Amino acid sequence: MLSDDWLRPDAVEKCLACDGDIVSTGFTCFAGNGVDEFESLSSDPRCTVYHDLATLEEKAHYLTHFFLFQAAKIAEAGGLDESIGDAPGIDDYDFIWTLLEHGARVSIIEERLYCYRDHKGPRLTLRAPAEQAGNLVRILTKHGVRPEEQAEILRRHSAWFGKPLHRVLTDAQ
Repeated sequence: MLSDDWLRPDAVEKCLACDGDIVSTGFTCFAGNGVDEFESLSSDPRCTVYHDLATLEEKAHYLTHFFLFQAAKIAEAGGLDESIGDAPGIDDYDFIWTLLEHGARVSIIEERLYCYRDHKGPRLTLRAPAEQAGNLVRILTKHGVRPEEQAEILRRHSAWFGKPLHRVLTDAQ
């Protein structure tokens, strides 16, 4: 969890009631003031959507914060791959993908239990776009994604590189 984000009061209780190796919830995206919501940037995950996704990459990309994990599955998968670096994606994309490759069972709580505060202050997601693209290529290569498929995945992710979420939203309008 980032230091300026927070959980709904019942988040952990609801997650602990699930039987998955990965429990994923939705999130509400707030402006820097922590009050105003960015509805279009918030996440409302659906089990039916997740189960209809064709690849582990798509599934790893779909799952969002808040996450709760079974420690045994993390140990089985070898934990977080720190060889990729400390750039965005190793914890909430590569790690999830790796757990899925190891047969992790997923439970999705179709509620916004995580509260994400979007701002322009320091955070890993605001690093230089080229650095983030290089990190994503390392992740994709690790998981055996062919170079011709990497270009489409990079295109899909690159709009978010180096910008606060709300700026991506305003740039798209």
